[in-house]
Amino acid sequence: MDSTLLGALIGGGFAITGSVCTAVAAYFTNKYGEHAKTRLKKKEDLYISLISLRESISGFSRTFRSSSINSSKIIERNNDFSTSRKNVRMLIELYFLKLEPSSKRLNAKLTKFKNEFIVENTTSYKNGVLDKNNISGEEASKSALAEVNKIIAAVSKVKI
Repeated sequence: MDSTLLGALIGGGFAITGSVCTAVAAYFTNKYGEHAKTRLKKKEDLYISLISLRESISGFSRTFRSSSINSSKIIERNNDFSTSRKNVRMLIELYFLKLEPSSKRLNAKLTKFKNEFIVENTTSYKNGVLDKNNISGEEASKSALAEVNKIIAAVSKVKI
């Protein structure tokens, strides 16, 4: 075999091997990069949903103490609470399984908050006996807020 032909075949072989290696490396780099971008976006979404949930819990307390309380404000707060709660639960269950035990504790505290704070005070308001100086379920509210704050702290420590 001619040495020129042999040199060309060897050079061509290295060129093809180099191209394949570059393509494989680019594929895995992009795949990891896209995965990291998605996880970062979902972490941000979870953080925003937790902040929204915390605000809706605090907002309920302000609503029931307000002198201008009305049914539409209660419904609006309840919708905000329910939406934020669903978003937090969905994001944790789909993207952050390591937070699942915290999510179960949070869900239990939010259920207690809903039953002891929202339902009780809404019923009192509807019956015309809401005492704005003695709101029912304050302990459930504080407990739910504390659990939300714990998960916010845990989310900030989640590695992407």
